[in-house]
Amino acid sequence: MTEWPDFSHLEQTRRAIAAIPGGGWRLRHGDSTEPVLAWLISANGQAAPIVIDASHVAAPADPTHADRVVPPEAD
Repeated sequence: MTEWPDFSHLEQTRRAIAAIPGGGWRLRHGDSTEPVLAWLISANGQAAPIVIDASHVAAPADPTHADRVVPPEAD
C-alpha cells in the first residue's frame, strides 16, 4: 500500500486551525489522572485534548477513556 511498513490508514477529521498549551488541565480515568499536553482547536470551535501515551507519542485523547476533565485549580 505504501513504502512505510508502520502505516495503517488515514482518517478524515475536522480541520485543525490551532493548538494551544494544556494549561494544567487533566483527564481523569477512575482514580488516576493524565495531563493534557495541548488542546487542538478545530475550525468549528471544538477543543480536543492532546495527551502523550506510554510510547511518548502525542495524540488526541480517546473520549471514551476519560470520565472527567479536571481544571487546573481542582485538586
